[in-house]
Amino acid sequence: MKAQIAAIIFVSVLAISYFSFVHDSTPPELKKLIGSNVIITTLKSNIRTSPKIVKGNVSHSLDQFSVLEIYGIREVDDFVWFKINDKKNEWVSEKTSAVIAPDSNSLYGLLNTKKLNVREGPSKDKSKIGSLVSGDLVKIVTILENGWFLIESVNANGFVHGNYIEVFNVGALQ
Repeated sequence: MKAQIAAIIFVSVLAISYFSFVHDSTPPELKKLIGSNVIITTLKSNIRTSPKIVKGNVSHSLDQFSVLEIYGIREVDDFVWFKINDKKNEWVSEKTSAVIAPDSNSLYGLLNTKKLNVREGPSKDKSKIGSLVSGDLVKIVTILENGWFLIESVNANGFVHGNYIEVFNVGALQ
């Protein structure tokens, strides 16, 4: 009897593992991010024991600018979740983090104001081509002598004034 129960459990585990592997709905473009880094963009971010928001699944929290390697990615309930530990189930949401390039010499910045216009040139007189909101992560391409930055972001590429960006070097955070 015990052998039959053990066999049923074993077959069930295999079936669940196979189903999870075959029916993984994570898009290939997200899977390419595995091995990249993610940075915490909010003041604190809850680290969860599963890739979903459920009462009681917060294991601990991390501070802003914590840099972590991505070991897995899942889409659950319209959220993208990054697995940040290869030995334990620890997940962080895309809502409190951002993927950063593995180049450790890159300068990045976080917006330190509620909203900021991105402009086509390094002047407030240049046309607005987009905007950023508090907590947005930008890659700083060039810092100009007049205090303006040429930036790349998910929302817009262009120029912003450096007074509104908290700059950091990824290599210094790792």
